[in-house]
Amino acid sequence: MNIVGENFPKEIVEQINLRQTKLGSSHRDNELLSWMNSKTGWVRLVSSVDVNKDINPRKVLDGLRGNGESALAEQYVLFGGVTKYIPNTTEGATIKQRSGITRNGSVHNMGAYGLGGLDYGLSPMPGIVSANIKTENRGSLRTSIISIKAYNRKQFDIIDLLYLRLGYTVLLEWGHSMFYTNSGEFQKDVDGKATLESLFLTGKDKTGTPINYNSLLPLINTRRKQFFGNYDAVLGKVVNFSWTINKDLSYDITLTVRSIGDVIESLKMNTSLGGTIGINITSNNTTQSSTTPKTDREAIEAFRKKTTMAKYFYSLIDEQDNKYDIDFESPPTPPNNQVSTPKTK
Repeated sequence: MNIVGENFPKEIVEQINLRQTKLGSSHRDNELLSWMNSKTGWVRLVSSVDVNKDINPRKVLDGLRGNGESALAEQYVLFGGVTKYIPNTTEGATIKQRSGITRNGSVHNMGAYGLGGLDYGLSPMPGIVSANIKTENRGSLRTSIISIKAYNRKQFDIIDLLYLRLGYTVLLEWGHSMFYTNSGEFQKDVDGKATLESLFLTGKDKTGTPINYNSLLPLINTRRKQFFGNYDAVLGKVVNFSWTINKDLSYDITLTVRSIGDVIESLKMNTSLGGTIGINITSNNTTQSSTTPKTDREAIEAFRKKTTMAKYFYSLIDEQDNKYDIDFESPPTPPNNQVSTPKTK
């Protein structure tokens, strides 16, 4: 957010001020008490992987029903355990939570217990245990370390196919379950309103236009402001993973995801290496002698046509000059455009 020293967005600043006001309020109604005592965080991890049944060696897709090659990713979204994304319903795409117990031994089912089969007994469904997101490189990159728990071999095979490969693209979302808007309106169920899960899984927006990295990243930033900092997301790639099997035959999985961000340190631009900087200034088809900028302002003005960054800095200076257009060296102009002239003897 502050890669080049920019201010925080006004939506975030206003949200911080509102939270301080709410926490310091002496009048606490039911909504405020719910926000203060029942507010929780949520986290969702979505895979972009399409799996072809014909080349799957472990046969974990047997009996799977869904939308073609993306069926596995749609039915195993890691959120509150494991949720199922159902596209193209009469009411639009829906997200269904698993619940209850399934005892028929099927691998793919909607039970909170029995998912993955009964080889290990009634195993609970897998899910995210924790997610730690930290900022790298002055805010240009984010690294997320996600801990996942699986309770039988089939569950691990599914997570392995969807998430445990270097270079896999995933969408990690998180936020608050309830919040106040900057205008003071109480909001709940943020996870269902803010999520980009549908766009990410289908690869298309509501108009059917395909989306890519360049179109998805601005949407994340828009939602971040729209929900006043109570929603955030990382679109990233898997850069590392590890897993261990425990004595109870459950699996502890650690996934490292790095965002696809703006690596500003890698941008190439003309830089000063010290000493004399020769600048040829051409005016009226005449090349003047080289000059040496003595101040930062002179250097920016001299290089304003040589690099994009210098052009941007020059536009900021020009904007400030126009905003504060004051010439302290010139004498003030008399009112009504009356210019006094010296009297002649």
